[in-house]
Amino acid sequence: MPRFMDKPMHRGNGSCNVCDVVTNLSWQQRSLDPCIFIKRNGDIPVAVLGIHVDDVRQQSWNQDVIITKVTLSQFGSLEWMAGATRPDIAADVSLLQKSMDELKHQGLIEAKAVLKYVKATASSFIVMKPVDTEKMVIVTFGDAAFANAPSNKSQGGYVTVACTEDSLQGEGDASLLDWKSYWRQRVLRSTLAAEAASLDRAEDGANFVSAFTGELFLPGYVASRSGKSLFPIWPVTHARSLYDAIHRLATSFAEKRVEIDIAALRQCCRSLRWVPTEVMLADGFTKRSRALRDKLRRWQEDPKISLTEARDAHDEDVQGPWRSQA
Repeated sequence: MPRFMDKPMHRGNGSCNVCDVVTNLSWQQRSLDPCIFIKRNGDIPVAVLGIHVDDVRQQSWNQDVIITKVTLSQFGSLEWMAGATRPDIAADVSLLQKSMDELKHQGLIEAKAVLKYVKATASSFIVMKPVDTEKMVIVTFGDAAFANAPSNKSQGGYVTVACTEDSLQGEGDASLLDWKSYWRQRVLRSTLAAEAASLDRAEDGANFVSAFTGELFLPGYVASRSGKSLFPIWPVTHARSLYDAIHRLATSFAEKRVEIDIAALRQCCRSLRWVPTEVMLADGFTKRSRALRDKLRRWQEDPKISLTEARDAHDEDVQGPWRSQA
């Protein structure tokens, strides 16, 4: 690694830093992520540079369980892989995450089982397939599992891909762009509330991905100034109750927080699709399941999606007035 990489990222200290060095070499810094730089040949992007800095975390020590530094290092490696190269273990890692004073012997056994699986499938990979940017669509699958995380919290997950509108006609190639498995910060009171919150986060993440991708492909486009997605965004859910609630003109729920979430989703999810559970890609991000984990691993090596069974607001059984108010 070059010596200048060890210098601080911030400006104004009078010393050589990585930002100055990279920009002086004609790399352009992105507005959405200052650690991402792009080099262009004219208007054509030819290279992308990402800078990553590991953080140092301090943990408390549990006197009831002897935990070696090697074990903690291994779990840290699983965390990194789940977020960078192995979507298939994202749910396992997220649901096993606990503070050090809560981590018990059984949790370590389960974590080592995941590590054993990773070693057995070390040849796994992610395929990035080319997508025509003139026809590109951002599709994001959002899902939730109600109260299956520690402390009765709900587990959310999403997976975002790039594809073309051809996926509406049949199975087509896709390129994996983003994924996440996470605990909801607050305790949700119903499955509908969990699904609504997860769909909202999936759509929000897809907007960021669309803006980020736009900065890569369109010279002069600055996402922080535009505020508009360059690519169509199609949120996808398999919760029929949520899909129906979003497409009704009026709803009434005992939990008023859900009313607010549904009202917000009506505004941002006008291209919402519904799919059956068996084709919901985010299902494997919300629960621990060997079958779903294996399915995700096989899918990421040859990513394809099909929305031929999807329903949208133009279907006959969906109320039309809501759509006409766009």
